[in-house]
Amino acid sequence: MSCNVNLSTLNPDSLGLVHRLDRGSSGCIVLAKTNEMHATLIAEFFLRRTTKKYVALLRESSTSSIPKEGSALIDNPVKGRPARSQYNILKRYQSSSDDESEDNALLAEFEIFT
Repeated sequence: MSCNVNLSTLNPDSLGLVHRLDRGSSGCIVLAKTNEMHATLIAEFFLRRTTKKYVALLRESSTSSIPKEGSALIDNPVKGRPARSQYNILKRYQSSSDDESEDNALLAEFEIFT
């Protein structure tokens, strides 16, 4: 509102807010500019027709258990609730140092299912 962007008034208590992708932490939010799109987006999230993907830059060390390439499914409950996601390694970055104990990094995409 302080940027002079009109948002949906479908829910007057939280103008335009459709969904928080990371409830309970900082993260992405989905906002709707019109009431029509707000209703459409709420339905899409409710019916689980949306995909949630994140791209992360991860530091790895010699003790990391991340495979050199490919993807894997992670199926570990969080606080007693099901939690499933999959990651794909997009790119690896090598340290410019000759020291093999130096940390390297990788770029990974995560898709959140539950």
